[in-house]
Amino acid sequence: MSYPEPATSGEPAPAPPPRSRKIPPHRSPAFYLGMLAATVVTTFLSGLFLIDPNAAIVSPAMDALTFPAALLSILLAHELGHFLACRRHGLDATLPLFLPGPPFPIAIGTFGAFIRIRVPIRRRGQLLDVGAAGPLAGFVPALIWTYFGLLLSHVGPVTGEEGMIFGESPLFMLLRHALFGALPDGQDVFLHPMALAGWLGLFVTSLNLLMAGQLDGGHVVHALFGRYHRVISRTVFAGLVWWGVLGDPLLKNWYHWPVMAGLLLWSVVLCFRTGRRKLDRNIFIGLVLLHIGLQMALAEASSSSMWLVWGLLVYLFGLDHPPVSDPDQPLSPLRRLVGVLCLLIFIGTFMPLPIRITG
Repeated sequence: MSYPEPATSGEPAPAPPPRSRKIPPHRSPAFYLGMLAATVVTTFLSGLFLIDPNAAIVSPAMDALTFPAALLSILLAHELGHFLACRRHGLDATLPLFLPGPPFPIAIGTFGAFIRIRVPIRRRGQLLDVGAAGPLAGFVPALIWTYFGLLLSHVGPVTGEEGMIFGESPLFMLLRHALFGALPDGQDVFLHPMALAGWLGLFVTSLNLLMAGQLDGGHVVHALFGRYHRVISRTVFAGLVWWGVLGDPLLKNWYHWPVMAGLLLWSVVLCFRTGRRKLDRNIFIGLVLLHIGLQMALAEASSSSMWLVWGLLVYLFGLDHPPVSDPDQPLSPLRRLVGVLCLLIFIGTFMPLPIRITG
């Protein structure tokens, strides 16, 4: 997407005309409540799978219920942050829509939640307010649930059997060390479902704050740095692809190397492309699927591959950001402080290898 040059007369650049597309009507509140109820059920089933009956504080069912209660409250706070910021600025937005999903061990019982902003955001201050409101609102309950969930967790021996090891962000590591201290060799913290929900909340916060495309972090970066968003977004995109391919050191078979090299080089090519080409997209999707297919066929499950998939999603949703009508309008000191706070939260919640499979 090309960006218009600022007007030489000092007047703000005119806003681009809205796209001619049919906007679907608002759904009834009953639809959103029904999707929320379905998500409560699927996440509760995940909690039942996650809870250790021998380590239950009250009862397995009650302890399992803490997982949907914590996780859905984090997601709800995040989306309500966006929704209320939209209402404050008079922007038309839908209610939060929850998406149920398969429970553990296939998934976590939900594919998340989202709102749809039905009108373009045209002003710089609005963009920062809406982009930052969700991560900031969701971060607070995620931190609270993580703390109390760790209090309910326990330290035990690592048996070496097949299982999942959850990575630690700098913030999670500080909380774990404050509550449990240095762990002895062969010991680890076994997370209570409430703690796992808090961990997921922090992880989702870091994903949304990735400084690329039209993610929440992309909104914040575009509001803070304007035209530099293009460079930052493409750098983050290339970083996701390169880390997704090379971040988890494994012994690769020689016939996997050309696919890996093709992915790395093509991601750099895409960073210099202008506009959106169907052929570019299809080549990228094909290389990603071939890379992951070879990993599965060669039993080379990589913990960093999720970043490659996330880089693909960022590209599909768009590396560029629609321009605002007042790019030269300065942000208030408070808004700049909020933007810097979002960047600090991203650093504190980011983890290079979120989940590793052992055994």
